Amino acid sequence: MGLLDVLIPVAIALGALAAVQVNPIVTIALGALALLFANPFFTIVDYRLTEAALEVTACRAMCLRRVPYADILDIRRVGWTELIQPEVRWAQSLGSNIFRPLVLVRRGGGRRPVIITPGETDAFVAALRARLAPGGNPQGSASGFRT
Repeated sequence: MGLLDVLIPVAIALGALAAVQVNPIVTIALGALALLFANPFFTIVDYRLTEAALEVTACRAMCLRRVPYADILDIRRVGWTELIQPEVRWAQSLGSNIFRPLVLVRRGGGRRPVIITPGETDAFVAALRARLAPGGNPQGSASGFRT
């Protein structure tokens, strides 16, 4: 997805707002919000692998959810068409970007699975699987892998 894929719909929306003679300040504010939230380079929800858990953070600061590696049964990529399957349908969505591939994290103990959308999907899944492997949890830095 390129920058033009984001800018063209925003320009069309701004043109539509200008055509119906909305206050220019409202048009500028809505355009700024659209650019902020439609920008594929900016995500509010972020994911990182720490020494003990997969963490879902907001703005890379506030931890929204921690999923300890011991609770994770399986991790795999799923497509949008798989969302109708019973296993995935009731999953807790912690995704941040609809343009990214979905990753399903199945947890034990009867807990609902989690759907996330990391930026570098294949690298993230590989790094998480390496930590889930027996003896694969490296005692590295606290920040670990980030997307």
